[in-house]
Amino acid sequence: MRASKMASMTMALVMVSSFGFATSAEASETFKGAGEPVKEVLSTLQVKPQGRKSSDRSSHMWNHVEGKPSSYSTRDLVLDRDLTNVGYKSNGRVKEGDFVDPYTGVSFKFEAGTGRQHDGGIQIDHVVAYAEAYNSGLKDKTSAERDAYYNDPYVLLASKGSANQEKSDADAAEWLPSNTSFHCEYVARQVGIKAKYGLSVDPAEKEAISNVLESCPAEKVPTGGGVTQEGRKTLDEEQDQPLGILKSLWSFIKEKLGSFSN
Repeated sequence: MRASKMASMTMALVMVSSFGFATSAEASETFKGAGEPVKEVLSTLQVKPQGRKSSDRSSHMWNHVEGKPSSYSTRDLVLDRDLTNVGYKSNGRVKEGDFVDPYTGVSFKFEAGTGRQHDGGIQIDHVVAYAEAYNSGLKDKTSAERDAYYNDPYVLLASKGSANQEKSDADAAEWLPSNTSFHCEYVARQVGIKAKYGLSVDPAEKEAISNVLESCPAEKVPTGGGVTQEGRKTLDEEQDQPLGILKSLWSFIKEKLGSFSN
């Protein structure tokens, strides 16, 4: 079911940016380094100190996806890809689905318009945070190119809202997912994103990524968006283990306690 859904979404979907330009969505990536060993691609990235200038993130928004209902945006595209058993609202937007968060390993039922921030507990994360990308070279690109980055499905993952908030603008030297089984795939995508957009890494960031890759030297840069098939298999297997069940139960309890306190 997931394979067929991914195949259909890989067709010629196009996103229309707020600047009037169009960018391809969910196609297999062909940038230099895609599908290559992460260690090799990491070695090609420019290493330089990074500043902390304020980004123009607030000037960007989720774009409409061409060929979909007018209210269907990049957020819906990512939810459609990263959830299973997806249901839709009458306006075509994603209404509900089953979700396994790659960052925490927690699973839960997503329902749009619910939760403390009315996001159903799921936020869309820029795997290389927008501010991090901005200060790594994105600021030197055009507004349209930055908008394309903001809406690029290759850059985006659905994630548990609290994990995304905890990560904030951190790079790999400052934050890694609590789900250690996802570390290799996480840094692999970060390296792929930086290679695709010609972004730099700072020395501490490169060292942190290299340390993660010591446990998975054969890891390759992803060629498509979302959690890879291997990563999805690992997440699904973890859900069948007692620890995975306990994680999900504890997450549910914390969410409920949080709603009572507000």
